[in-house]
Amino acid sequence: MCLSFWPVERSIPDYTVCARGTSPIESAQRWAQVGINVTIGMPGTITGQVRVRPGDWIIGGPDGVIVVPQEIAMEVLEKAEDIETREQGMREDLAAGMSFKDAFEKWGRA
Repeated sequence: MCLSFWPVERSIPDYTVCARGTSPIESAQRWAQVGINVTIGMPGTITGQVRVRPGDWIIGGPDGVIVVPQEIAMEVLEKAEDIETREQGMREDLAAGMSFKDAFEKWGRA
């Protein structure tokens, strides 16, 4: 079984992935729907419980998953886009031969 959530397939040589089942259907007898559009609590890494409410954004990547509350989602998106723009500018300037010091002073991001 191969699951890929990224635009580019990633593989680790000589690494075997094992799974008990290949789809949620195989565990249908162990599942029960108890609500729709309700707040839930999930186990967290830093806290005991992470609250996930309807409308919250769930963002995942190679380093983990984060829940962004709906009330601040657009602010978080704008800040993330700003960081990406500055980091891309830094990469391009470094590739063009600019010193790290000068590029950091220009972009304020490494």
